[in-house]
Amino acid sequence: MKNNSKGFAPLIILVIVAVLITAAYFLGNRNGMKNIVSIGSPLPVSSSSPVATDDLTAGWKTYTYKNFSLKYPSGWSVNTGSGAVYFVELSDKSDSVNTIHGSSDKNTRLDVTYFSEQMPASFPYTNGSSDNSTIKPFIQGSLTGIKGQATSVAGLTDVVYIVNPQGGHVVLIFIPPSNNSQVTGKIFDQILSTFKFTN
Repeated sequence: MKNNSKGFAPLIILVIVAVLITAAYFLGNRNGMKNIVSIGSPLPVSSSSPVATDDLTAGWKTYTYKNFSLKYPSGWSVNTGSGAVYFVELSDKSDSVNTIHGSSDKNTRLDVTYFSEQMPASFPYTNGSSDNSTIKPFIQGSLTGIKGQATSVAGLTDVVYIVNPQGGHVVLIFIPPSNNSQVTGKIFDQILSTFKFTN
């Protein structure tokens, strides 16, 4: 029997070592999981005030006409006539807001006209055509209408029809200079963002 007990001793030691290694492994993983959880716990949130965003229309003038208002760049000139308001950026100061007609490679123009009639469902791309595949719905806050492009003697223009909830509609026609329509198109979007009905 003594021979058998000596044979079991290394085996018992081996089992004890295996149990200790296994226990150490499980304890180590359990502590590791605690560390992972504590690493993933939320960090304290600072109570700083929100960062103010830049107002792209700061310093612009506000124009109110009949039953709407909008902001426009302070360097632009304004002219009214025949039921419309014309906003013009005169790059060449020898030009006059009264003499600018059609497109120019240096002047940007916005024509705003109020109509008492119901807004049409579409507008032509070119004079005399009935189709305009550029027209999309226009929704900005509580304002609704249609937006698209049209060609005229002034060239390619951006056009927005906005429904007045009290009746009628307003048409804004943006005529960029022929040499810089992308930059001035952003100005048109900024002007549109300030448009509101006042009645």
